[in-house]
Amino acid sequence: MQILPQIDLYSSYEKEINSSKIERNYLENLILDFEKEKNIISFKEHIFGITQLYHDGLISKQVEENITQSSVWESQKETLDQLIKAGKISIGQFYSGEGINMNQIREIILPYTENILKFGETRIKSKIRHLFELEKEIQTFGFKLQQELYRENIKPTEIIAIANGSFEPAYLAMGLTGLNDLTVVRYSQTSKNDSELMLPKLSPKNYLQNRIENQEEVLIVDDWCCSGKTAEKVIKSVGELKPKKIFFTSIRGDTNGKIADTKIKIQKVFSPYEPMIIEVQ
Repeated sequence: MQILPQIDLYSSYEKEINSSKIERNYLENLILDFEKEKNIISFKEHIFGITQLYHDGLISKQVEENITQSSVWESQKETLDQLIKAGKISIGQFYSGEGINMNQIREIILPYTENILKFGETRIKSKIRHLFELEKEIQTFGFKLQQELYRENIKPTEIIAIANGSFEPAYLAMGLTGLNDLTVVRYSQTSKNDSELMLPKLSPKNYLQNRIENQEEVLIVDDWCCSGKTAEKVIKSVGELKPKKIFFTSIRGDTNGKIADTKIKIQKVFSPYEPMIIEVQ
């Protein structure tokens, strides 16, 4: 379990922050840039862009009908797990102030390039994240989450990241809780027109249920809670799978003004100001 140190991020990464740049790009180009990128900020953005487009491809991309879907899913899941592993390690290193061991992260991701391009979304460019260049806010979120987990004796047994924006805070939460696994769901009403929680197309029928049912404490991580509709949908869907406790957290958001209006019962608000964590029923 990682303890988030009190460091001045700008002092640690001033040169990288001032010289970083990121733009929307296609998956193949992101991988090519990732192979040679030297700027730490841009490097971690490439990780998020690659993961975003890979996960989107798992949801939307058709696969050949004459293949064994279970074996393909195992290969897809292994690749996703490696992207998550690389994300957790790199974010843990970054917010500890030690930088990112780029060679270590490349050694995790690049052997899976063939799968990433085969199953990932290659027709569209990556999105610019809401949290791009908000490292200080994410660090503050980490301090607050660390404090509340300890003070309220919250010990998540499963973390759910709402794609595509929440990978960075979710990876930080994984480090703070000592968890190595991450469940990723997508619910994007605006950019993707999702009408329900979206999971990889080839994932087993009971994939989400098997990961959530009877879990002691599930922590759902979002980037921003704006209208509250995404939070409502994900919390309700997860609640139907009967975990014993559900917590929701985001970098920004007014839970009292947003989620409360969606008729979800808020059991306890630990941090009513940005960032926040709530317990729901």
